[in-house]
Amino acid sequence: MSSTDSILIKRLRFPLAVMVVFIHSGNRPFVDSGEWIRVMFADVIPAIAVPLFFLISGYLFFRGLERWNWDEWKKKMYRRVHTLLIPYLIWTTLYIAYVYFHQCRLSLCTDEGWIPVGQWFYDNGGISMWWDSIVTENSHPLGYRMISAHPFHRVLWFVRDLMVVNLLSPFIHWMLRKGGKIVLIALLILYLLQLWPPFHCIGITCVFFYTAGAYLSIRGRDLNETFSGWKTSSWLISSLLLVPMILIRQSESFIILKPTWCIVEAVAFANLLVALPLESHARTISLLSDSTFFVYVTHSVVLSNIRQALLVLLPFHLSEATVFLLTAILTVAFCVSVYLFVRKCFPQLCVFICGR
Repeated sequence: MSSTDSILIKRLRFPLAVMVVFIHSGNRPFVDSGEWIRVMFADVIPAIAVPLFFLISGYLFFRGLERWNWDEWKKKMYRRVHTLLIPYLIWTTLYIAYVYFHQCRLSLCTDEGWIPVGQWFYDNGGISMWWDSIVTENSHPLGYRMISAHPFHRVLWFVRDLMVVNLLSPFIHWMLRKGGKIVLIALLILYLLQLWPPFHCIGITCVFFYTAGAYLSIRGRDLNETFSGWKTSSWLISSLLLVPMILIRQSESFIILKPTWCIVEAVAFANLLVALPLESHARTISLLSDSTFFVYVTHSVVLSNIRQALLVLLPFHLSEATVFLLTAILTVAFCVSVYLFVRKCFPQLCVFICGR
């Protein structure tokens, strides 16, 4: 991998995790004024976070697999057991335990008694809590169903889908070798239409962006060079689309245009990070990049507690927009601080739970 690609990926990882935090901090419409702030920073701008994570993952997985090699593939899959599967199981289990004991505490406070663990486990999906216990269904404006399924620790659906698509990597490599751009264009059309079978473990966003990253890697294309070729046009189009995307958030047009927006904004954002003069902050960027996974898997627990603290402890009223922004910023700061503490005091534990 070229040095420019390495720098680009390091610069991308942490801001994308921050975007995910903002998405979950602003997951409810505001009652008072300032709704446009929530829409811009929780719905529109961060929409590229997970797609870019998938693209980077596909690009990195196929480095060294330009020509198929089963021995190299086995090495990569073995490493993914440590970087994906083990952390996935650990954090899902910890989150299940956290929610159970939290609900037990609330139950005891209301004199309802301790919740039987077996019954609670069964009521919340049982063993499927580690895979797809939460299923949601929506209708696309064009008339067909869109189904998504999440493990009990919802944010880990990305890791689950990534593990599945990694298992499918031999088939993806074969398709790209045989079909090349035709395969990518077909997937692009499916992505733009959000047309995909109702699988519980892998969606079209995952498949398209992961395959796009794989295609660039197999063809020996640098991410930085590919993005830079569309720099001016992506900046122009994303600038023109930003305000309309905010204004149409509550309409069906948003669902139709969102895939196009994600592609354009992803290219524009990558070019923006490359253009920023951040060379003197390389060490800080590297530290923040290393904290990405920890921020991603822990933020959902921290968010709710910080939001509650802001609402209860502060002696003055804050607008919903202010609470939203402060909650996201303080959550990121807290998660990074805890990560740095664990990394310094318990380095082996940090490596184990973060899959490094």
